Amino acid sequence: MRRLSKWALPVGASALILGVLAATGANAAEGTGVIQACVNRASGQIRITAAPGVELRHDPDMDCPGRIWAPLSWNIQGPQGPAGPPGPTGPTGPAGATGPQGATGAQGPAGPQGPAGAQGSAGSALASTVVEFAPIPLGASPQVVATLNLPAGSYSISGRVPVIQLGLTSAPLIGGACTLLAGSDNDAVQVAAVPVNNAGGAGASNVIVLNVLHVFASPGTATIPCTALDGSGRVFVEDARITAVQVTTIQ
Repeated sequence: MRRLSKWALPVGASALILGVLAATGANAAEGTGVIQACVNRASGQIRITAAPGVELRHDPDMDCPGRIWAPLSWNIQGPQGPAGPPGPTGPTGPAGATGPQGATGAQGPAGPQGPAGAQGSAGSALASTVVEFAPIPLGASPQVVATLNLPAGSYSISGRVPVIQLGLTSAPLIGGACTLLAGSDNDAVQVAAVPVNNAGGAGASNVIVLNVLHVFASPGTATIPCTALDGSGRVFVEDARITAVQVTTIQ
């Protein structure tokens, strides 16, 4: 520990002493010590009597005797001043490197069902004239049994053709073949007759169902030509029909 004698200084030199004591005693006392001194009432001379971290040689004459000297003390460290204003924001630093991709999270719950969309406009449906109770005999050459004229547009076209064979007592089961034609699109089906016992006598029948999708760039016609499988003339078509439903688009 540093040793100093008690001393007396003029007022003008007190700043030097304070600097020395602040450099020595402030560190030892962690900035919380008090300096004790005497000041001459007449000359303003200062005597340091005690200081943190500094051991002074005792000299009774250097205390504050009589009325000439007055005691004086001050803290080595003053009170904390008010906080200064915030400094300006520094510039943005450079972007860091891209981190590794994280793991895929769990799938979230399904969202609520959205509102129903507006109802679309109704499509148009066209049907051919049904051949009522006027059986058409089929032979080896194609016989048109139903026709439907259609305006330009996109259509889903279906056909239904009942095939009937009469007089089975001496003839084998035959059947028929039909094709639905719409421009270059077609659907062809052939069926065998199936025995049926009607009140009017023995016979056989079956139904041919056809379907095709077609786009008419201009007005056109859908037809169903049919033939008998053996060309014998014992096979007939009754109540043949074509139905077309207009659609917005065909994909």
